[in-house]
Amino acid sequence: MMQTFKCLMAAFAVFVITGLPVVAQSEPGANSNSISVKKDPLPYKVLNSGRQLTFKANRNIRSLMIWTASGNRVLEQQDINEANYSYTIPTSINERIFFVMIVLDNGKVYTRKIGI
Repeated sequence: MMQTFKCLMAAFAVFVITGLPVVAQSEPGANSNSISVKKDPLPYKVLNSGRQLTFKANRNIRSLMIWTASGNRVLEQQDINEANYSYTIPTSINERIFFVMIVLDNGKVYTRKIGI
């Protein structure tokens, strides 16, 4: 009885070892190195010089919101309607990481994390 059990375990081990690479193979023709994701370039740029932030967009900026990493709102500006907008972060705000939300005139909303 014990010999039969050992033989079954050995056969099972051989099956698992030889069958595992077959299970782990990917679909035929799929090459994980050839996956590419095409990202469209953003329709805006955020430039900073110290605490001065300049937003340049391909379209008019409808609104802009800036808040700190801790969640405090720094700016909420509506009805900008310009392709360029500048803002200086007050020196009273001692944080270095900010989040920006830009809404363009086509209604698209973009968010971004920036550091100064």
